[in-house]
Amino acid sequence: MVCPHCASDSLAEFPSEIAIHFPGPEGYKKPHVFAFPTLLICRECGYTEFILTSSELQQIHHRLAA
Repeated sequence: MVCPHCASDSLAEFPSEIAIHFPGPEGYKKPHVFAFPTLLICRECGYTEFILTSSELQQIHHRLAA
């Protein structure tokens, strides 16, 4: 696999923990969504991608609707 940003083949996977905050003034009133995705990081340009689980996505949808 190559980086979609710089075409380097210098990609590595890293475990992570992420707190997803909601935008705008109303977002400060909503609790964060904590996610633990594996990050795919390009060691050349820093481009990073990850996929959230269905449970993490469900939490985002639920808090956006509140």
